[in-house]
Amino acid sequence: MPPVPLCASVMGLAGLSLAWRRAANVAHLPQWPALTVLALATLAFVVIGLLYALKWARYPATARAELRHPVRMTFAPTITISVLVLATAGQDVAPALASALWWIGAVGHLAATVAVLGAWFSRPDIGPTAMTPAWFIPVVGNVITPLAAAQLGSVELAWFAFGVGVVFWLGLL
Repeated sequence: MPPVPLCASVMGLAGLSLAWRRAANVAHLPQWPALTVLALATLAFVVIGLLYALKWARYPATARAELRHPVRMTFAPTITISVLVLATAGQDVAPALASALWWIGAVGHLAATVAVLGAWFSRPDIGPTAMTPAWFIPVVGNVITPLAAAQLGSVELAWFAFGVGVVFWLGLL
């Protein structure tokens, strides 16, 4: 069963699709590589998502332990970040689906951020000695929300998420 950090691979693939799409617009390159990588990112998200759901169904104690682990828990928000990047990359291909994904990702990521921050502040076993670069994932992920907010969702929610990301990013520094 896949570990939760594997969801970060979807972020990378969807980000590559998004980068190629932007580069294609600027440098007049073909769009098909962006669409191919987007399809691959979507497939990876579905496969990893199904396997992760199966992990929760068959091994719930293992899945819960992973989300309580001081480092691995910071990778849980990669799921919602993946949804946001997929929505942004797919906004021209399937605007209605991308809009729905954006809302799920934006609201879900704020909830994931609150959950991780709550654990940081409430658990005595998590302190500065447990800090790793992965701690930036939940808070800085909020800066992904504004990427397609004007086209797919809410600019106000995007500003709020961006503010949360910046404030807590500064706090982590």
